[in-house]
Amino acid sequence: MISLRLPACTLEVTRAMDFGAPTTCFICGNAANCLHYGVPSCSGCKSFFRRCVASGDIKKCPKIGKCVVKHGGSFCRRCRYEKCIRFGMKVQDVRWNKFKPKLVVPVSPGLPDLNELSVANIGSLLRVEDKFKSLLYSTFFPYSRTKSIPEFLAEPCHFNEADKYQIINTWEKCPSPFYAYSQDDVKRGRKMWGFVLCILTIDYFKTFDFFRSLDISDQIALLKGSVIPLVQFIKGYTSYLRGHKDTLRNLDETVPFNDPLFECEALRRHRHSNVLRACVDTKIAIDKIVLLKAIIALNSAAPNLSTNARNVISEERVKYVKALMKMVQLENDSKTWVAKFHDVYTFVELNLIDTRNMTELFFLRLLPLLSSGVLRERLWFDLYCHS
Repeated sequence: MISLRLPACTLEVTRAMDFGAPTTCFICGNAANCLHYGVPSCSGCKSFFRRCVASGDIKKCPKIGKCVVKHGGSFCRRCRYEKCIRFGMKVQDVRWNKFKPKLVVPVSPGLPDLNELSVANIGSLLRVEDKFKSLLYSTFFPYSRTKSIPEFLAEPCHFNEADKYQIINTWEKCPSPFYAYSQDDVKRGRKMWGFVLCILTIDYFKTFDFFRSLDISDQIALLKGSVIPLVQFIKGYTSYLRGHKDTLRNLDETVPFNDPLFECEALRRHRHSNVLRACVDTKIAIDKIVLLKAIIALNSAAPNLSTNARNVISEERVKYVKALMKMVQLENDSKTWVAKFHDVYTFVELNLIDTRNMTELFFLRLLPLLSSGVLRERLWFDLYCHS
């Protein structure tokens, strides 16, 4: 059995950041209104957990622990209870007035205790993802043509203020990739999607304690080596979560770089994302997505990193790889979990292919436009040109 403790950095994220009110139940995906027993969850899952602890009425799973716990779906009490435990609900936090629990229901054999698989850390990654999504879908749009990576890096993490921005439900399609954006455009429901994804990805790195401990030169080197790959991964899984199966789509439902000037084989490959197709094939869940996201972000092979930074990043990355391995192991039997883990970890390799396609597209089509002044955002130069 693999012994594993998830990194403390994500646990410190919860303490270091004011996440505000949670919006999604980590157990069933329904709307959440509060932290219940330490986990963002809905009133239904809160009451369910309390009843389980009070009554001990938990039977064996008829599907041998393979139920998918999702709001409105069909699943057993055992799987729902165990998901509550895995995501950090604490039995000791249940308060009793006139009665005490008849039985503290044990977790099924093979499920790790909180010391072995620190579920609070996965919960922290999910909270960060929730803030990422809120800002992406909101009026947040820190557009700038002139700011460089160090200037964006020096700004406070915008995740702390995610709740102050208004969510936009309907986005207006932008008339052209060459549209001259301004701060007022977001009020009309327009965003430069690739640009805002890069800014949110920079903010994502700021949530990691180890990242804040790096020298500024190593922080910049890691961003230059990791932001573009991470953005490609985000494009793939967000398109999947919105129901797309073959072609990348922006939130306004346009395809990326929708102009004849960009057309080339690299663009065709970019739009037909390998990550998107893998999401569809595996029906990957959000808990694995956030772990893969951390693994892709922690790129110790990024150019110009110091030796010390490479070692620190490698150590952090291994922790997330082991966490993903443990999660897959727990969900599958001893004969199939290795193959299942291989299928999930293949996302990292597929993301490298998507990144190469995007990089080729940049140098074939975007760089000439930047050099001629048709496109004017300095951030693209900083992220793609490492020297």
